[in-house]
Amino acid sequence: MIKSNITNFILSILSVCALMGQISANEGMIIGGYQRVNEKSEAVLEAAQYAFAAAFERGESVEPIPFVSESSDPDDYDLKVLNAYQQVVAGINIKMTIGVFQNEVCLGGFIVIVYNKFGDISVAKWGKIFTESEMNAMFNGIDGSE
Repeated sequence: MIKSNITNFILSILSVCALMGQISANEGMIIGGYQRVNEKSEAVLEAAQYAFAAAFERGESVEPIPFVSESSDPDDYDLKVLNAYQQVVAGINIKMTIGVFQNEVCLGGFIVIVYNKFGDISVAKWGKIFTESEMNAMFNGIDGSE
């Protein structure tokens, strides 16, 4: 009887340890939700470039970028991703806030969700467009937006 109780006690402790390890491994994970990713990762930078170029096309479903500049060539601009989140679906959604710069001067920015289905990239949703001062405040950490 004592041996049985000791065995049950040890099994209970092992079960709790295994459960704690599983909880720890999944800490911060939201199944189906967005997870923060590195803003400088290749996938994020590729998605940002795609979204910016798509905005220049000014297609029917594309929100035009209202920044003041004489250039209509996307290559004349520098993009800085302020934050990026990824959601795994039947492919990957990348939600990001992008600052647009020309000659190191911030022109504004925008939020966009880019959908990448195994290399087939499209803009899933255009979000808020930010002014130059709003983007500068975000990059300087004044309002803490993400």
